[in-house]
Amino acid sequence: EAVYKAADNKLDIVLVPMVGLMSLGEIKAICDMCLEVGIHILKTNAGLGLSQSEFEHIRYIKRIYGDKMQIEVSGGVRDVKQAQEFIKLGADRVHSSTWKGVIGV
Repeated sequence: EAVYKAADNKLDIVLVPMVGLMSLGEIKAICDMCLEVGIHILKTNAGLGLSQSEFEHIRYIKRIYGDKMQIEVSGGVRDVKQAQEFIKLGADRVHSSTWKGVIGV
């Protein structure tokens, strides 16, 4: 919160809580804390193969928070079909280290 205020609310702060390792209750608690301090962007995973993004997580976050929370999906997105499904469920951005597979190259 202090960093955000020091930047005069001009930063896009993204929290990366490793959603794939969390329960739905923990995800809700993290999202509530983010919104309370003015963070509106959640990236589901840092990558590095530590956890996978799941459709259920995106569906859950969007059902509760709608457009209040932007979602950047990362972790385990390997092809265009997966990316399209995440976007359909409400993801605002999709990150992938296997981008060629995601865009069909």
